[in-house]
Amino acid sequence: MHASIFILLCEKSLPELIQPTEERLAVVQDFLQDVKPSLEYDIVPIVDPYGPTIVRPEYQCLVVSQETVKGFHMVNQKREEKGMSPLEAQVIDLVEDTQHAPEEEAKISSSSLRKRLLGTLWAEPK
Repeated sequence: MHASIFILLCEKSLPELIQPTEERLAVVQDFLQDVKPSLEYDIVPIVDPYGPTIVRPEYQCLVVSQETVKGFHMVNQKREEKGMSPLEAQVIDLVEDTQHAPEEEAKISSSSLRKRLLGTLWAEPK
């Protein structure tokens, strides 16, 4: 595993339950195909906090949540240092998890989903 991916994943809750990158990319591709088959897209793994935003000057906008808006400002600062145009932000709301347990976050969260997997049998024991 690439070192920066490993470091980013280690900071997550229950990193050992995070699906491999290839599986996550395939799920995103399947979703986009289901939603709008004619949509053109380029799905790339993000291996550092900036992703392709600091090497692709043609990018114009970044979709962020209130939780990730700080990272958006870091991206624009790095783009400015490289002489690139700043990105616009499209801030979206978090989605409420209407079935969250009292000890879980109120938003849909991959961390909460991984905690739920702890009680799930993925395969019969050998």
